[in-house]
Amino acid sequence: MFLIEFYAENHYASIISFIFTFDFARSGNVLSLNLARAYQRGEKFRVSVNYRGNPQDGGFGAFTFNTHNGAPIIASLSEPYYARLWWPCKDTPVDKADSVQIDLTVPDNLTAVSNGKLESVRSLSGWKTFSWKTRYPITTYLVSVAVSNYAEFGETFTFLDGTRMPLVHYVYPERLGDAQFQLADTPDMLEFFNRAFGDYPFKKEKYGHAQFAWGGGMEHQTITSLGGFSDGLVSHELAHQWFGDLITMKSWQDIWLNEGFASYGEALFVEDRFDKAAYRNYMSRMDHPYSGSVFVRDTTSVGSIFNTTVYHKGAWVLHTLRHVIGDATFFSCCAATSLIRVIALAAPRPMISKISRNKFPARSLAGFSSNGCIAKGVRSCFTDGNKRARN
Repeated sequence: MFLIEFYAENHYASIISFIFTFDFARSGNVLSLNLARAYQRGEKFRVSVNYRGNPQDGGFGAFTFNTHNGAPIIASLSEPYYARLWWPCKDTPVDKADSVQIDLTVPDNLTAVSNGKLESVRSLSGWKTFSWKTRYPITTYLVSVAVSNYAEFGETFTFLDGTRMPLVHYVYPERLGDAQFQLADTPDMLEFFNRAFGDYPFKKEKYGHAQFAWGGGMEHQTITSLGGFSDGLVSHELAHQWFGDLITMKSWQDIWLNEGFASYGEALFVEDRFDKAAYRNYMSRMDHPYSGSVFVRDTTSVGSIFNTTVYHKGAWVLHTLRHVIGDATFFSCCAATSLIRVIALAAPRPMISKISRNKFPARSLAGFSSNGCIAKGVRSCFTDGNKRARN
């Protein structure tokens, strides 16, 4: 059986047709496809779903229709599990699509932006169809739509191996001057994170930003959506391209692996741009009483998933791990994008023991998971090696 999640209420008026040669059933928000035969691992089959309707918002927005300065702004923000509100999908972070193509038809005075590379723009009778495609694996909540009367600017970023990549920004025309000034640091951030984490993982396509109506940011793969342009926000979302987009947590209970790394990325960029004192000061802003573990037990709402503990304590967990294993090992693991596997949910003790034996034989990480860095009830585990855990 093959399952697709698809919101069943008024958000979609009807299913026009299924095009396949086997039976299906619809129960609530799930479409169940009874395959005509058993398929082997790796064997392919094709399912086409035609649907129509008006998507509604949910969570942080899901799919919203707003205006700015009298112009429309239509945008998605599907995190954590609201992609199903606007397209049929397997709406779980653990099962990535190997590629996605999105065709967006809009009035010809608007620009439609999505993931990956712009394959074509076709015009017909006052409308334009923008065809975007990403050929990198992508999870459902990172698929993006952003449509407005965008002003576009950008440049070409060149990697050390000579690869050239578009770095492009789509912003409201009335914010063009502000955006050009505030996003001028983006190439420096990209260059730093390349050094810290390894090359940007989607460099055959693009990186950039699309402005939307929500006040924060969303790390849509290759095209972050932004409501503002502060260095902290821009660096946070860029760090997510490695930790969140390339490497994605297995369940929403593990969201700190996304948000802790991105928050710590903000501090690392400050350290690189300024000095250690600026880094310590930045980390101190995230040092406050935390409510419980970084592991999220209640994933039924955005409020319970995205709390300050997963962001700030998550960053302090990484700050602490850096102290425990040392800068050389820490950044070596980061550059290999393996650090997230090293702590892998800082995980259960058997895994920590295995990591200690295989990666860091001179010191044990057992205390790292048991002394409160991951467990609840602790503010900070260490501060640059001088301050022990405190309750």
